[in-house]
Amino acid sequence: MNAQPAAGGGRGPGRVAASSLALCLGLLLSLALGLGACVASGSGGQGDGSTTNPAPASEDPELDMQPILRPSTLDPQLVGAGAWLDGVRYPSLRAALLVATEGTLIELEPGVHPGPVELTLSVQLKPHSADDDVIIDSRSPVALRVRAGAEVSISHILLRTDGPPRSSGDAAIVVQNATLIADACRITARRAGGIQALNGKIELTSVFVHCEQGQTAIMVSDGSVARMHGCTVETGAGIGSGVEVWESECRITGGRIQAATAGLVAGSFGRLRADDVDLKGTGAACLVDGTLELFACEISQARRGVSVRGAVRLTGCQLLGNDTALLMAGEAGYLTLSSMIFSGNNRRLEFVEGAEPSQVDDRDAPR
Repeated sequence: MNAQPAAGGGRGPGRVAASSLALCLGLLLSLALGLGACVASGSGGQGDGSTTNPAPASEDPELDMQPILRPSTLDPQLVGAGAWLDGVRYPSLRAALLVATEGTLIELEPGVHPGPVELTLSVQLKPHSADDDVIIDSRSPVALRVRAGAEVSISHILLRTDGPPRSSGDAAIVVQNATLIADACRITARRAGGIQALNGKIELTSVFVHCEQGQTAIMVSDGSVARMHGCTVETGAGIGSGVEVWESECRITGGRIQAATAGLVAGSFGRLRADDVDLKGTGAACLVDGTLELFACEISQARRGVSVRGAVRLTGCQLLGNDTALLMAGEAGYLTLSSMIFSGNNRRLEFVEGAEPSQVDDRDAPR
């Protein structure tokens, strides 16, 4: 008899085919791995355009850590309050200011941007989108300081402060030897003033200023020039005035001013003109040592409507429900009245401290 081969010891046709298939699969796998290694190692050389060289790092390591996003990919809930400049996102307003140039437009994302912010460069600040709520918030008395000849424009931004004033020049916004144009902004100061102009120029349109603890809302001094259009000014209980002008010039058109003491103060060498403004004050609605002109204004609910120590001209104004409508104080003041309406005042005109009727030119009186 012929001996049977031992189990597993034969080399039949089926085993040969299986061995050949396994060998082919191994060769194919090795080839694929080799090609992958070649592509990886050649990514920095000349190619067919399917690979790119890595971008060079910037000189600022802080900026290298930040992702560069486009506006269409922005999610405010994820990225927080950054700032946009020339289509590039920066992690904060301060980071954007580091690379800003004269006249740059910086768009702020919604949320809180920490202050104080100091600007010595002419820039524009506005929200990134029309419906964004942008806040510059400061624990100090100053949220924004503009100086050194800068011309700054801000729009639709809330600026708020919490700290007490450390000096007479502190306010939520300080403009010193510079220019500020503000449109549709809100300024709220818990313990300090609202806006301080020191040898500066300010132009405010539809701006709301509120000083909670009664500091002066807007102070214009040291040769400054101010223009206000349709603004609302309020001060809480305290000693603060609405708008004070000292050795400077201010023109107010439209709006409302309500202050703890005086709504308008034309101080020494101050020149102030108001047209179509609603004035209210628990003290004197207007306190004048300098020059004041009021046209078509309403003055109401004040202990004294206008307290005159300087040169005052009232034309087409209404004095309603005041304790004393007009107070002449001292011998230096002079008052000119024309086309006036008086109603509900306890006293129309009072003279104190040596003032005399000859200091009043009432052009409505019978001649």
